[in-house]
Amino acid sequence: MPTPASIIKSIRAPVLILPVDRLDTELQREARYRNLALHRGPENKWISEDSLWVWCEEKIRIEGFFPIESIQKSATHLKSIDRRWCHLPFDSFRRGELIVEALPKQRFETPLAPPTVDAPLIPQFRYFGLISRDEGFYSSPVNARARFGEYTFLENKSEPPSRAYLKLWEAFTRIGAVPRSDETVVDLGSCPGGWTWVLAHFAGKTYSVDGASITPEVSRMPGVEFLKKDAFSLAPVWDGKIDWLLSDMICDPARLFELVTRWLAIKPKLKCVCTLKFKGESSFEAISRFQNLPNSSVIHLHHNKHELTWIHLPTDE
Repeated sequence: MPTPASIIKSIRAPVLILPVDRLDTELQREARYRNLALHRGPENKWISEDSLWVWCEEKIRIEGFFPIESIQKSATHLKSIDRRWCHLPFDSFRRGELIVEALPKQRFETPLAPPTVDAPLIPQFRYFGLISRDEGFYSSPVNARARFGEYTFLENKSEPPSRAYLKLWEAFTRIGAVPRSDETVVDLGSCPGGWTWVLAHFAGKTYSVDGASITPEVSRMPGVEFLKKDAFSLAPVWDGKIDWLLSDMICDPARLFELVTRWLAIKPKLKCVCTLKFKGESSFEAISRFQNLPNSSVIHLHHNKHELTWIHLPTDE
């Protein structure tokens, strides 16, 4: 069994969920080579182990298939389903691009930051592709703010002290939520302050915790209080108003699991975004433990590289 780090390295977005009975043997081999998940019929049983695909950046579900009699007829058929399309190359790439040219032109904006509550909605779109010269597929509507699972932003290269802030921007964009101005957040292992820099733009109060000092400019941002402490020795939820727990610190996932469960035992409604970092030999057990926590998901962000991100979003019930 390969280590999680090696599998994370191999995964690329998006993961296309294709029914096995529509692909010949050669295309099935191609799908596996390109990290495309396959499933069998209505039960949606994947050939690939489900645990490997939970981490993908984007899963695309196939809604239907259509015959390709000509470029124009194919474009007309797609336009009768929806107006916004993105070509997902699979087979007969050039023929697919000719269909794109016959469809309405699309613009995909590169956002500057995660969406706020009052941000305008981004229109949904669908993917289409070809599984042969004569047959195509199309996906169900996609709510993602990026194509192919690649959440890119117009980077701020002057203010944040590191590029780690992009991971948090992406996580907030994916879940469609950011800390509110009336909420309190904790950033564990915050040095040099990239995540604290993000949080200070949204939250009313940000506790930035690390044994080493964060960048002075970040520590002076409104609402930021720096605590020079070891994150693991910190008493959970010393401030009853804490709403979010975040961590991008380097530590063994098993140790991080012990930390977050101590916090959740006191405050189960705590919202969490934590990076799971891997170095050398790692087992799948720690990842599964995070996945099995209620209201949790483990995903591989576009900006993660050899990491995973655990997100805990409790329900309102």
